[in-house]
Order: sequence, then structure tokens, then C-alpha cells
Amino acid sequence: MATTDRRNVGYGGGSDPGAPEQGASVTAGSGRRPIVGYAWAAPMTLFGLSIGAVTLLTGGRVERRHGVIEFRDGAAQRLLRLPFLRASAITVGHVIVGRDSRSIASCRGHEHGHVRQTERWGVLFMPAYFVAGVWAQLRGGHWYRDNWFERDADRYCELEWPEQ
Repeated sequence: MATTDRRNVGYGGGSDPGAPEQGASVTAGSGRRPIVGYAWAAPMTLFGLSIGAVTLLTGGRVERRHGVIEFRDGAAQRLLRLPFLRASAITVGHVIVGRDSRSIASCRGHEHGHVRQTERWGVLFMPAYFVAGVWAQLRGGHWYRDNWFERDADRYCELEWPEQ
């Protein structure tokens, strides 16, 4: 399989001809994203930055990687272990909040799939994600595992993320 630079990969999902196929070998790009994507996702990113601020105030750490800001440790460890959440990392706009560096590294591709989705959906991402979860349950599936947005983000898990 050929390796494709992520900058050439479309920002769509599902049937988007520019999105990578499941299992395709794709290399992450330089982190350069269209300014429109940052602007459209800005309200979500501001919310993510507020979670990040709490993380920093409680001893957390922050890094900028691949065009997003990653927060880890501190309050993020407790937040992501809450019974209704239980996640290694979450993405809010252009912010990834993870339990620790290992957690973020293990799901960076998936989380960047959510960044791409937020660039496409903007403030409509959260309501659309909720509707997709309800739809999955109505069809007899699981609200998270069978959520279209989660399955779409999984398509980016195979990305090769160079260390920065």
C-alpha cells in the first residue's frame, strides 16, 4: 500500500472519497490545517481550553503537537475516570485531553479523527454526536461503539504519528 501525506486526505468522513480506507497506510501531516477549520471549531476549542486550564492548575502538562493542543495529567486523570466517561482521552475542538502521555499516544490518530470532524461540523458536532449515539441505540447498537463519529474517527487510528 502506498503511504499518503495526511494533508492530501480529505476532511470528510463516511463516503468521502478523500478519507482513508479502513486499514490504509497513511502518514500524519505537519499539523497545518486550514484556517477555516480552526475558526469553525473555535467555540469548541475554547471549551476544550477551559478543561485544559483546570488540568494545568492541578499539576497537568501541555504540549502543542500536530496542530492541536494536548493536555494531560492533573485533573484530566480524574475527569477521564468518571463512571459516565471512562476514557483514555477526549477531544474538544483542537484540544485533546488525556490521562497521561501514554494514553494520548495510544489514541492520537483516533482523537485527530475527532479534530477533523469538529473542523467539518463546528458547534454542530456535539449535538450531531449525541444524535448519532441515540440513533445507534435505536438500531440495537451501543451508543459509543456503534456511533458513526467513533467509527469514522477509528479510520485515522492507523496513521503514523512522527514524534515531535
